[in-house]
Formats: sequence, structure tokens, C-alpha cells
Amino acid sequence: MGVSNSNNKKNNKDITEINIIYNIKDQKYIRLFGDTFVKKYKNICKMIINNKKYKIETGYNVKNYKKIN
Repeated sequence: MGVSNSNNKKNNKDITEINIIYNIKDQKYIRLFGDTFVKKYKNICKMIINNKKYKIETGYNVKNYKKIN
């Protein structure tokens, strides 16, 4: 994954993966991305949740999500 900070400069085109970690409490739905982002990148991005691929969406239903400890 490409990381950009003052010590490690990378171009955006070097980034191939972004990991997002959420602290899910009692939510049934979480918003992941904005509408504009999804529209712009829907053909080149995917979500991988529990090793299963999904098309990119603005949010994710966590109602039946199994917590991993």
C-alpha cells in the first residue's frame, strides 16, 4: 500500500490498496464512501470484506456481520 507522509513520499498512482478499519458497535449500516467517489471509481475499485469481493458502494450493511476478535 502506498503511504504518504513527510518521511515517505509516494505518488497516488502507487497506491493499490486502502485498508479501512471500523469500530462497529450497534450500527446496522456504515457509510464508507461518498456518492461522487463511488461514481468516479466504480469501474476500477472493489471492496473485499472477509475475503469476499463486492462492487464498491457508498455503505455496507453490518447487521449480520460476525465480529472477528
